[in-house]
Formats: sequence, structure tokens, C-alpha cells
Amino acid sequence: TPVDVVVTIPVTSKNLIPSTVTLWEVDKAGNNVANLGAMADTGDTVAPNCDEIQDDGVFSRCAQLQSNIAETRYLRVSLQMNVGGGLSTV
Repeated sequence: TPVDVVVTIPVTSKNLIPSTVTLWEVDKAGNNVANLGAMADTGDTVAPNCDEIQDDGVFSRCAQLQSNIAETRYLRVSLQMNVGGGLSTV
């Protein structure tokens, strides 16, 4: 049965590379299972962005999770920042 979810996360770093904010489904051990897509801070409320206010530092993504049984699902957000002249993935 599909379940629609909206995921939001505030990111306040000035060193953030906005195009790298990505929503992942992970397993219980934290291993990546699926890339659910880029998160947005564009103010575009239409799926898949589902972001309410442009440039407020809150990134959003709508996702549809499917399962035939009731279970816990795990999500993670990754992003990259410019740190000391290099890139750091968080």
C-alpha cells in the first residue's frame, strides 16, 4: 500500500551546496537502499518538491513509500558543503 510522506529539514550552513541536499531511504543499519530524490528550498509546493517557503533554509521533498506490511522505514538526508576549499559530504 503506498503512503505519501513529506520530509523537511532545516539547513542553516552558509557553505551548503543546495543542489546536493538529497533524501535517501536506508535500512536499519544505515545502508543506502534507494535515492528518493533531491530536496528543494524553492517554494514550489507541487510534488515532488512540496516546499512551502523559498530560501527559508528548510528543504523539502514528497515521497511515496510502498509496503505490503506494516513496518518501520528509515530515511536520511545527505548534503555537501564547501569546507576549507574542499567538499565535505554530511
